[in-house]
Amino acid sequence: MNVYEKNWNGLWTLEWNEVQGKFHVETADTRFAKSTQDFLDGKVSEWYMLGVFNSYKEASEYTTNLVDYKSRLVNVE
Repeated sequence: MNVYEKNWNGLWTLEWNEVQGKFHVETADTRFAKSTQDFLDGKVSEWYMLGVFNSYKEASEYTTNLVDYKSRLVNVE
């Protein structure tokens, strides 16, 4: 284990990529290891972190709710 890694105990992250127009869910361990390595390598990310969840299912349900909420905001304007 590298000095910057931490055990995130099965947590999941939700991200959004505006360029690709896609959501992505993956384990927090994987996401934070990649993000830390990108930082150390000086890379810029196109991904926006939207949340950390206890399960893949919880992250997926949040995605559905977020898309619904955004659609209602757009329709109000």
